Amino acid sequence: MATRSRNGGLMTLDELHKKILKTSKSRQDVSEIAKHANCHGGEGAQYNQCRDDLARAIKKLHVMGSGFQIIPVGNKRLVQSVPGELSMDHTAALQLAQGTGYTSVSSLMRDLGWEADRTRRVLDHMVHEEMAWVDDQEPNERLYWFPGLFPET
Repeated sequence: MATRSRNGGLMTLDELHKKILKTSKSRQDVSEIAKHANCHGGEGAQYNQCRDDLARAIKKLHVMGSGFQIIPVGNKRLVQSVPGELSMDHTAALQLAQGTGYTSVSSLMRDLGWEADRTRRVLDHMVHEEMAWVDDQEPNERLYWFPGLFPET
């Protein structure tokens, strides 16, 4: 389930859960395990329990140095599936972008009170790590899109 080229190694916990269930359906043995564990897609207590189980598994993988970790971003939980630590600045940029899926230098400077150098350093790092995509089509300024925050369809 390699997705770094598509989302930079960041996706919501819900998206990861759906991908696991979709992949599992093609494997009868895993599908049977999921069925008996009441781990189907949907909502409700059983679905939430499965997401919590997945979050616990990711935390255990992180302890073993796998590169997986959970990053709380506003009302979402992102799963980072590539090695590397995100600073508080990176997390703040993600939180600001969570509603729209993108941000800009001016919005980070305005909303977080950062200087231009700090803002560019954070965004450049996220682009370098392939967590953000650059969009130069906006006439006023460059936008930075976070595929892991794209609204689910």
